[in-house]
Amino acid sequence: MKKHFLISVSLFSLLTFLLLNCGKKKDDPTPGGNNTGGNNTSLNITAVNPTSGTVGTKVVITGTGFSATLSSNSIKFGSVAAILDSATTTRLVTKVPKDATTGKITVEVGGKTATSSSDFSITQAPPTFSGTGSTANVPVSVTTTTASIATIIDKEGSKTIVQHGHVWSSTKSEPTLREAATEGKTELGAVPANATFPYKFTSDLKDLDPATTYNIRAYVKTNEGTTYGPVSQIQSKKPCVLATITTSNSSVPFNYDNQNRLIGSPNTTFSYNTEGLLSKYELKQGTVTVSETYTYLQGKLSKIEFQSGTVNRTINYEYDPQGKLNKETVVFGDVTTEYTYNQGVLISVKANKGATYTVKDGNVVTIDNGNGNYTAYEFDVRGNQTKVETFTSGKQARVFEYAYDDKPSVGFFIYTFKGWLPQQILKGSFLSGSNTGYNNWTERKYQSATSKEIVKRSYTYQKDRVTGYTETVTDTMTGINYTNKFSHNYTGDCDN
Repeated sequence: MKKHFLISVSLFSLLTFLLLNCGKKKDDPTPGGNNTGGNNTSLNITAVNPTSGTVGTKVVITGTGFSATLSSNSIKFGSVAAILDSATTTRLVTKVPKDATTGKITVEVGGKTATSSSDFSITQAPPTFSGTGSTANVPVSVTTTTASIATIIDKEGSKTIVQHGHVWSSTKSEPTLREAATEGKTELGAVPANATFPYKFTSDLKDLDPATTYNIRAYVKTNEGTTYGPVSQIQSKKPCVLATITTSNSSVPFNYDNQNRLIGSPNTTFSYNTEGLLSKYELKQGTVTVSETYTYLQGKLSKIEFQSGTVNRTINYEYDPQGKLNKETVVFGDVTTEYTYNQGVLISVKANKGATYTVKDGNVVTIDNGNGNYTAYEFDVRGNQTKVETFTSGKQARVFEYAYDDKPSVGFFIYTFKGWLPQQILKGSFLSGSNTGYNNWTERKYQSATSKEIVKRSYTYQKDRVTGYTETVTDTMTGINYTNKFSHNYTGDCDN
């Protein structure tokens, strides 16, 4: 009996030992990589397919110990994280990420890391562009001094694009960023992170010379360097300028310099300073020359000097910090006129002698010189001057009346006045007939009380220019009546 009891105890002890040790297993080395995990689940990379590729290449990683939950797996190509497309416990599918370089692939799950036994070889690919020649950089719009150009980046390449844009040159057949300091370039920054390729972008080119051929091409910059696209050519437009004003029996020509600035018409010449601003006007009348010289300060007209024979007159201008005219001094006669504003709106005009000014709604409505000699002005709700009446000794002497369209004014039809204010333009002796309103004249009427003459002009326009006007003259005192048609003829890229 005792013998049977000892055998039973021994069998029970052996069974207990076997039960306690049957789950233990000696750790295996990680095939194809290293397992740095600390628990009993083995994390291994057994194969990578393919073993090389460009950015975006599909890569399948097989092994053990992966998680079937995408977010629980962390995968890197070298130091660059990749995004998983699918995952099981033995298979991960991903793509080669941007900016990856040749090196080991690592997979991290639950604090454990497995590393591939061999490097994954990254084949670097530069960005590529769509099109060749004229189709590579397509003009969206072109003017005399600007252009809008569209280009397509077909493929992004291996590296993140940190800068892109266009470079252009009128002298270099293949412009680069090196010449762009004196030629031209745009910098549009990095391509958006969520951009899809092919990726289209547009640059706005500025400060082009009129009527000039430019070589242009796109570029992209990565941390590895700069890649340029194909070269295309664009032609900036030739300015549309007034060539002649003709009537049935006469023609007045206008001449321009190589920068398309007016330099003369019969008996007149115009000159410009180095900044391209009008600096002098001359008119020859027989043996007499009338001239005006213009001086600027910080881009604004600061002085007009008038000379005709022995007559000399100078007007000086000063401005407030907002660029508003606040002082005008006529040296001949020593007349100083000061302008006051409230939130940018004219509220008063005062002269040290001579005229008295009345201001209403931001406009001068009367200038009274005393003794019944004054001028009255009327304006519409848009600020256009609609009527000017002059009185001498209290009696009406002349009346000007103006009607307007609802389009922005094209300005005076020949001259470009950089740095001039509307009230200054009227000071120029050759500009007394200029429209300084916000809209275009459709009709201008002049009537003289003394001669009984009525002159009416009806204007026509096309796009941004005057195409002509019809002038009708009626004089009830002399019985003279006639009509003249004036045509404004233009040359250049006028887009008729």
